[in-house]
Amino acid sequence: MNKNIKLCPAPKSITYGEGIYLLDKTGVISVDSYELMQPVIIAKKALLGTMRAQILDFNSDSAAVKIKADAALGEEKYVLDITESGVIIRYGTKKGAFFGLMTLNQLVEVCGAELPCLHITDSPEFKVRGYMLDVARCKIPKLETIYHVIDILASLKYNQFQLYMEGVPFEYPSFPNMTKRKELLTGEELFLIDKYCAERMIEMVPCQNHFGHMGPWVEKEYNHLAECPDGFDDGPWGFKQPSMLDPADPGSLELVTRMADDLLPYFSSNQFNINCDETFELGRGKSKEECERIGNGRVYLNYILKLHKMAAKRGKKILLWGDIIKKFPDLISELPEDVTVLEWGYDDTEPTEESCQIMQNSGVKYIVCPGTNTWNSIIGRNATMINNIRTAAVNGKKYGAEGILCTDWGDNGHYQPLSVSYAGAVWSAAMSWNTEASREEDIPYFLDKYIFKDANGVMGQLAIDAGCYNLKEYQKQFNITAGLNNLFNPLEKLSRMGDVDESSFNAVLEHFAEIRQRIKKADLKCVDADIIREEFDVAIDMTAWTQLLGLYYVASLKEDTEKMREYLDRFVNEGKLIISRFKVSWLKRNKYSYLDESLESLQKSYGSAVQKLKELED
Repeated sequence: MNKNIKLCPAPKSITYGEGIYLLDKTGVISVDSYELMQPVIIAKKALLGTMRAQILDFNSDSAAVKIKADAALGEEKYVLDITESGVIIRYGTKKGAFFGLMTLNQLVEVCGAELPCLHITDSPEFKVRGYMLDVARCKIPKLETIYHVIDILASLKYNQFQLYMEGVPFEYPSFPNMTKRKELLTGEELFLIDKYCAERMIEMVPCQNHFGHMGPWVEKEYNHLAECPDGFDDGPWGFKQPSMLDPADPGSLELVTRMADDLLPYFSSNQFNINCDETFELGRGKSKEECERIGNGRVYLNYILKLHKMAAKRGKKILLWGDIIKKFPDLISELPEDVTVLEWGYDDTEPTEESCQIMQNSGVKYIVCPGTNTWNSIIGRNATMINNIRTAAVNGKKYGAEGILCTDWGDNGHYQPLSVSYAGAVWSAAMSWNTEASREEDIPYFLDKYIFKDANGVMGQLAIDAGCYNLKEYQKQFNITAGLNNLFNPLEKLSRMGDVDESSFNAVLEHFAEIRQRIKKADLKCVDADIIREEFDVAIDMTAWTQLLGLYYVASLKEDTEKMREYLDRFVNEGKLIISRFKVSWLKRNKYSYLDESLESLQKSYGSAVQKLKELED
């Protein structure tokens, strides 16, 4: 009998007894109140087969699983007992009952019907355990895809979900000129998603940027509201198009208020993430004089207070990113008490102890926000992801954070497929529920057993290894893989790579050749098994494809025209098929929406190679 069962997330306490209980999958799950019926019916669908939820007297012996209220337990705490006579889950609220059933589901996944006798006492480390999915940068998931993500989050005991919005991913009724041509999220879909979350003990928090990241609005239609209507010089980052609202213009607040009024009615949460990060232009345009008079921090805070008042009138408490207000620590304490700051950072050592200390010392409520580190890649940056989430959890726990929000961004085209982010979702779930007991070496097992359901136990480690290819690249680049960065630039700009040789590029190609052999042995049984295989196949080939640009560059350093032609020829021949496969894979889970925008960088790089190859042949 297995007495070392690995569950995700790990329970706070588990002790094993003697003997087993043979679970009758055609039996009864008894509950002691009507309000438990719905969560039990939903929870049991995962693994417990045809078991029936019924309201029974707990003295009855007919129930295989009994769920019983215990007023001494907290909101999310549960106690699970398996004896030779049956299963009992005790709970304080229906959230605890639901989480207890999620644990029972995993026990059945590992042990089948022969459950070991044991006692589990469990509750989460962090009050908030959230996941944010970017739907603003090109990739807007279909409704069934979002449901699938929520099912995974529920099985891992997450309790908050956000769909990040900037630009126009949502069909804002008040802005027909902005929304008329795209396949967007509708209000009806958001309402259904919110309801789906609530049924699974997850709060869906509305999320919309209100200050920075407003480029699609202020570049054209609302350019008159931009801080820098003609764009701005961002130093080493070059010239940038306008992306920020003018905080002093009343029209800015009117615009985002209309946007909020279009969005908020579809959500039951009393929270609202207004974002307000990366206000790069602040003090460089229309607000320059005011910033010089009272300071950038004060100008920023004054605008936040206006947004806070707007949200409060609509019954919402605001969340906002901490990157700007953190630069002015003396002002943090002036935030209203009901504001939650989102302290983000995505490198190995972020969010830092210093940042978390600033938040704790200010007395503000805050959440640490690491990420899946899949964005600006194709198949992930898993070494950074593991360290980033661990750092966030450890520092957040040490310095009083209320929770962890794992972010899954879509910067620069959203090239990573959904399944590449599963590893980050699993690891963040583990660390946010039980920081002390979570081990990174268990991530592959968790992926195989609970997500991929790989009968051969191959896919979990493969997913981690595939997303560590960037450790073999010629240089580590911040927040992006070197291969994808090369793909974003014209061939003539590859010179920034400096003096390199073929070894790192060939090492990556050899790495993916080995990954291709390993993936053949995987035997996935999850509901999206076929899509996952396709996604990884495309991501592997696409990532390997980027290495051909590096090999071409090395050949150009040596002035080896024959090799230059060889690598460009391969890049062109493989590229046409890869771009086609990328489109097909995209549409399996996502709306068409901004697919054309996502393809622009690929097609630009492909076209540049076609032109250069023609020149070499001539």
